[in-house]
Amino acid sequence: MELRQLEYFLRVASEGSISRAAESLHMTQPPLSISIAKLEAELGRPLLSRESRGVRLTEAGAHFAEQAERILQDIQQLREDMRNDAVGTAGRLSLASVPTITWFLLPQLLRRFIAESPATDVTVADPPPAKVIEMVLGHEADVGLIATPSWSQLQESYRSSLNVLHAGDLRMLLALPPSFSDAPEPLSLADLHAQTWIMPRRSLRIRGLPELFDALWERLGLTPPTIRRVATLQTAIPLVASGMGISLVPESVRSMGTTPVVLRSLAEDVPPLQAAAIWSSERPPSRAVESFLACLREGGLGATP
Repeated sequence: MELRQLEYFLRVASEGSISRAAESLHMTQPPLSISIAKLEAELGRPLLSRESRGVRLTEAGAHFAEQAERILQDIQQLREDMRNDAVGTAGRLSLASVPTITWFLLPQLLRRFIAESPATDVTVADPPPAKVIEMVLGHEADVGLIATPSWSQLQESYRSSLNVLHAGDLRMLLALPPSFSDAPEPLSLADLHAQTWIMPRRSLRIRGLPELFDALWERLGLTPPTIRRVATLQTAIPLVASGMGISLVPESVRSMGTTPVVLRSLAEDVPPLQAAAIWSSERPPSRAVESFLACLREGGLGATP
């Protein structure tokens, strides 16, 4: 199997037609058909279903296309990394960070990192926590940044596949609609039991704010209140601002300056969320990852150390 065969197959899959794929590859149709036939013979499975108006992927073909695309991306990344090493630059760094960290804590960390590694090409995605873990496990992201009640439990859960670094604590505040502008400081959770609370959805991959929230009510001896679920904590803020409920948010929200919500501290002793960096333990980190982690170890996320 050759890389060229993978490229040819993916072009056919994209075009949905061998003739159109041949045209876009600036080649004639017979050699392309032969290449696909050899690939199918080697794999022992039909990858394409031939139809009157073109071709479509079989189930095996769809799986092969997904893996082939990943292989070609990895090879392209390897080429770029080697090229960057040759000229003395730091390569690329792909980050996946939960929105709460992306918007409120990551900018100051990236400023420090870029000051030390100005040649590094940095990309950032801000998916929900479970997707962050999935991206790091699947090597779609070099480093993931998440918030959890216990970074050590996260480390234990993924000890065979992920490295975990505690990057600081996120003290929690109440986020309230503008109608609470005259509310005292601090406020008790018990006094807000009748309110609708806006919380992120639970994740099977990682414990997060929902589990911390449940533990607070259990400690107070009260049943959990009415909850409206959202994809991420970041999306709760505009809903709180519109009066649809209240929420718990990291103190770092104050970095927004003028916020659309009222922030108040809690009368109860609420454990912080713990920020954690994760990266694959299945392959050695690149120079860019090592530099980023060194920067993180030195100064954290700007959260409470």
